[in-house]
Amino acid sequence: MKVIKEFTHPLFMRPLGLKGNLFLSVAVGCFFDLERPEQIGTEIDMWKLAAETLGKDASLDEGNPKPVGEFLACGRCWSATGAPIASSEVSVRVGNVAKNLYVFGDREWLPAGSETPLSMSQPKPFVSMPLSSERAFGGESYVMNPYGQGLQPTAPFDYWPLPNIETGAFVQSTSDRPEPAGYGMLDFMDPRRYRNMGTYDQRWLENRWPHYPDDFDPCYFNCAAPDQRLDQGYFFPGDEIRVYHMHPGEALLLSHLPLVRQRAFIRQQQGEHLMFVEAALQIDTVWLWPEQLRGLTLARGVFPIADDDADDVELIFTVTESALAAPRSLDKWEQELSERLQRTVPYDLSPLIPGLDEELNASAEKLKAIPDKLRQLKEEIDFDRPSAVSETTAESLLKENLETQAEIDALMQAPAFGTAEQIALHRKILRSRIELSQALREAEAIKSEPTAIMPLADSIVAENKEMEKTLAGIHDQIAGLKQQNPAAYQKALQKLDETKAEMARQAAENPLKGSTVEISATSELPVRPSERLADILNNLQEQKDDLLRQIEKTLDQTESVAATGGSPLKQKLADIEEYMLEVEASRKNIVQANIDKNAMLDQFIEMTDSMTKNLSSNK
Repeated sequence: MKVIKEFTHPLFMRPLGLKGNLFLSVAVGCFFDLERPEQIGTEIDMWKLAAETLGKDASLDEGNPKPVGEFLACGRCWSATGAPIASSEVSVRVGNVAKNLYVFGDREWLPAGSETPLSMSQPKPFVSMPLSSERAFGGESYVMNPYGQGLQPTAPFDYWPLPNIETGAFVQSTSDRPEPAGYGMLDFMDPRRYRNMGTYDQRWLENRWPHYPDDFDPCYFNCAAPDQRLDQGYFFPGDEIRVYHMHPGEALLLSHLPLVRQRAFIRQQQGEHLMFVEAALQIDTVWLWPEQLRGLTLARGVFPIADDDADDVELIFTVTESALAAPRSLDKWEQELSERLQRTVPYDLSPLIPGLDEELNASAEKLKAIPDKLRQLKEEIDFDRPSAVSETTAESLLKENLETQAEIDALMQAPAFGTAEQIALHRKILRSRIELSQALREAEAIKSEPTAIMPLADSIVAENKEMEKTLAGIHDQIAGLKQQNPAAYQKALQKLDETKAEMARQAAENPLKGSTVEISATSELPVRPSERLADILNNLQEQKDDLLRQIEKTLDQTESVAATGGSPLKQKLADIEEYMLEVEASRKNIVQANIDKNAMLDQFIEMTDSMTKNLSSNK
């Protein structure tokens, strides 16, 4: 489906099935200035504001036709004078519907004493208070608002907050369960909406799936609380807007809905004919951002369609007219559409936007410089950059990470070409430095404090004592042979003495190096972090081999020694092998990070090279 619309037209579309009929719901937006309602903003500006105030994943509209008009608002309660206040009242009116909220500073339930009942604390003064679901009544198990506060205390009973925003039904006791206060959208699981969903049973599955059931109530499509809806009908251009205490500098904001008329047309295949069809649009949704002095209207209508995907609709065409003038005829708009589609030369915006040519040329020059900047970035960013050992420490890496995080924050505040990719690249740098920092700290711990990672020396001394005790026990058993079999006694005693002598000789000739991993002295020559980790790995391997040799020679002496000394030494071997795996994983991560970085930047370089070549060929 082709869409032809203005830059100022946010468009919300959705096919749906109701009571056996299929429709394409279409809503055309108008993003306006509350101080100058006839000044219409762009769709891009609207989405930027929505992301900043509601969250990047938040929804402004679900695309469904609403049976009555409703308003929603996003913002804070502000002190009228700028001085801290304990409580206030906010109010929003659009056309014939108005809603008041009562706002309090932070309060809590005070536990009952031996002579005093449970009571509320006095509200703490505030200058502004968010009118958000987190500040309304609710709690984790409260279906209408699981994000709110006031339902229950934190365990144990040390803090039980009260809601900051309330409707006229004020909380009087801990057993009260009021509806959450606010001006935002209701979740689809909120009972105030969900009760209108209808019945989803076998009959629905056989006759209506995947569309809504026959007993579905279209009131479900209304996303605002019931007290933010008109009793009947919709809003009109010019309807009054009044907002109290939701702007830091103006206690009362007066405005009106823009005096514009939105229209929507489709080209639709109906049998053998391609028809130009219009749907009547009604303003069923008004969004307000009083603090930013912005508003949004959504004028919506529905087109009957032939299938779930609206494949019979060739294109949709939206326009804006002055509400003070008579509507243009359907034939004139069809002619206008045909003229737009027949244009072979792109429409020149230069006469309409002063300085556009200069801005485009400046942007083109900036774009041409991007490939070289990316090549330079490829050389500058090296996760395995060689450096003197003395210059790279866990602390220095932490400092570099703080600087990189500041760069990420700056990029996120000022989005530009390639910003998302740059942020991802910086975050990969952060992760790589964290892994290297951990490896350096562990290596330093091994170097400076032998017992920090694997206390082999102390444990081996203890094991030698155990071996000596075992040999002493064997000596006592041999002494029992002295009376019974003097010849066997002399032979066993001689063998035991030889074993002791051999163990002493081996200990003198092959002393165990202990539990320290040898790390070369700080060198002035640059060393890559991956090479440094490889050195640590080699030293650990030497430790492992040396320990294996000692175990083998010791266990050959006697089965008794093997039974008492084998298990602890094997555990220490497992500890060494586990640490070797960690070091090797860190080394591989550093190498792989460089490979990934180069691959990603090569793609950007190729893409921007192609773009700059196209710019040159188009001149």
